[in-house]
Amino acid sequence: MAEPGAAFKGFVSSTIKLCLDHIFPLVRISSGFNTALVCDSPSPDIKMALFTVLHTILLYRWQHFYRASVLESLSSGAGVSDNVNHREHLAGILQAYGQTLLQADINMFAHNLRSLEQ
Repeated sequence: MAEPGAAFKGFVSSTIKLCLDHIFPLVRISSGFNTALVCDSPSPDIKMALFTVLHTILLYRWQHFYRASVLESLSSGAGVSDNVNHREHLAGILQAYGQTLLQADINMFAHNLRSLEQ
């Protein structure tokens, strides 16, 4: 995803869908977000890898969500939120980040806070 060019452009949507629909629910269950379900292994390595992938998408493939430049949007009078593509993917990623900031795992909190600062 971090490679320049359009080589991975076709994989962005499917990668986000895989992360949010299949991997994050398992990580969320094992982290105790949903106390009705119990998972045998918390797998912190998977959680860290998941958010590394999401961070890479936000950092290097932001055009997936914002096609036009933010400055162009503001100068044309349209709000930035008017030009959001794949709104459900962006909302899902931000909700996943938000949920990890509420848990007790300080390492995950620090990792995701640093990620959001970039």
